[in-house]
Amino acid sequence: MITLLEKKFEEFRKVTSAYSSIDKIELRGIGLNYTSNDDGSAEKHKIVFENLNFDFDVDDNFLLEGSMGSGRSSLMKILAGLIVPQKGSYFINGEDVLQMSFEEFLPYRLHIGYTFDYSGLLANRTLKDNLLIPLLYHKLATQEEAEKRVNHLLEVFKIIGHENQRPASVSGAMRKATVVARGFILNPEMLIMDDPFVGLNDEQGENIVELIKDHRSTKGLRHVFYSTRYERFVKMLGGKSITVKSSNIENEVKRSA
Repeated sequence: MITLLEKKFEEFRKVTSAYSSIDKIELRGIGLNYTSNDDGSAEKHKIVFENLNFDFDVDDNFLLEGSMGSGRSSLMKILAGLIVPQKGSYFINGEDVLQMSFEEFLPYRLHIGYTFDYSGLLANRTLKDNLLIPLLYHKLATQEEAEKRVNHLLEVFKIIGHENQRPASVSGAMRKATVVARGFILNPEMLIMDDPFVGLNDEQGENIVELIKDHRSTKGLRHVFYSTRYERFVKMLGGKSITVKSSNIENEVKRSA
């Protein structure tokens, strides 16, 4: 007799088996604004993007630059599928993912890794559990395989010795290291990192660069979008620079590694 859990796993397998590589990324007519009334006054609308159109190249590292309020972080969250703009289309391989249901977008989501600030960790779980859960919840690895992958990242990000503590019990730097490590845990094809080097030491930053290179050569990583103010790591990664400015994206500038 097939259990309900087994049935759900079979449905999940069918959905993810339809996945195809991310070969084309396009934005068309993206409109995004935020509404706030924090001071108790009338609502205020901040337009982030009004009619954003851009075709991204693929198979490269992309540094997203822009001043505070330029929409850089919002753009990265749109690419990660974390926020939905009020209008426009986000095409992956010609499919508008903004029109997809959660189940339809899931195959892409499982191939997109992302890291933002210090947030997103489960407060009632250990740092190690926070890395294990995505693999085990989506049944993407056996317990033994998941443990091996997680232990490797714990070593790379110097989390060993703190892995059995919860986020509130460790330093901000340790939480940040765990958040960045989690972006790699599913061996993503597309990686999106907003200020990944902030709060980490030079050795951890260098390890991120080497991990990106390793995932490119051995684990299928193809597209990397990141932001940072540390020119040292930009030079190490190379790729292209894209500037988000005045609700638009300016031309790409090639950078050499």
